[in-house]
Amino acid sequence: MLKIIDRKYIIPAIVTIFLILNSGYALYNIQNYGMYINIILSIISILPICQYYKKHKIDSFVLMFFSLIFMVVATYIVSGFNSTYVYIYYITSIIVGFGISIKYDFKNVVKVFLNIMTAVSVISLIGYFLINYTNLLSFLPIMNNNNDVTYAIGYIFNYITIIPERNCGIFWEPGLFATFLIVSIVLEVCFKESKPNFIKIILYIICILTTKSAAGYRITNYSFSNNIL
Repeated sequence: MLKIIDRKYIIPAIVTIFLILNSGYALYNIQNYGMYINIILSIISILPICQYYKKHKIDSFVLMFFSLIFMVVATYIVSGFNSTYVYIYYITSIIVGFGISIKYDFKNVVKVFLNIMTAVSVISLIGYFLINYTNLLSFLPIMNNNNDVTYAIGYIFNYITIIPERNCGIFWEPGLFATFLIVSIVLEVCFKESKPNFIKIILYIICILTTKSAAGYRITNYSFSNNIL
């Protein structure tokens, strides 16, 4: 008999998937779904926020939350109520961030983030090899984003058609992938409970090299020169 998935993992899984889709994923700039995902996530975040408020009332954390909301709303009013979509996105992002920081322990967030980035990195290297050295992924559908950049979409691996030699992973551009990889290295070295996994660090560095991102190279070099690794 198949084991039934524990319900306590369903919401975290949904939140994780939505956060991935809303964190630089290639389709973000193609299908404009960001605000709608944020609205769903903010609704999910309301319960832990209310529970925290009932328990703590107005503390520095709650005050910071309301201050950020106030600043966004005030800016929206001063701007003459223009760009409503953008301001809704900002407000819902604050709610989501606040809800996640309340609900989930930072160490667990680090663990989940590193596991996801490890999977993304392995898949990206496989996709990168197949794109640049074989024709096996030539069937991938082609889509244009809002800036008329053409992508081949594999959903778990995407690439920009005019620069297949630069690894994007699941992200909309190589520099963003490199940034996530650098954050992964820092988390692996500085914020993980257990000892750093050097195989993962090497994996992230190889992926950074395949992005061919100058920013990624500079930050990685800075990290080494300052003995982060």
